[in-house]
Amino acid sequence: EFRPDIVLLDIGLPVMDGYELGSRIRELPGLESVHLVAATGSSHEAGEERSRAAGFDAHLVKPISIRTLSRTLDEIMSANAHPERPSSR
Repeated sequence: EFRPDIVLLDIGLPVMDGYELGSRIRELPGLESVHLVAATGSSHEAGEERSRAAGFDAHLVKPISIRTLSRTLDEIMSANAHPERPSSR
């Protein structure tokens, strides 16, 4: 019954990568529009493109500073509170 607003997913998971897990989360009833944030050790542009293609709302490179995480979460929640406002991403 837990329905988070945002899910922070590590992309480099051992059995199933975060991209696949994100897709599976979105298939769960009530979580189709959950906001996904990728956390990865890769700063390559291809990783950011893959995150966008997989439906992630943000792509953060580890180590993630509290300031960066807080700003990203604020942006997502602000866009969610004001859907008429275009996203900064």
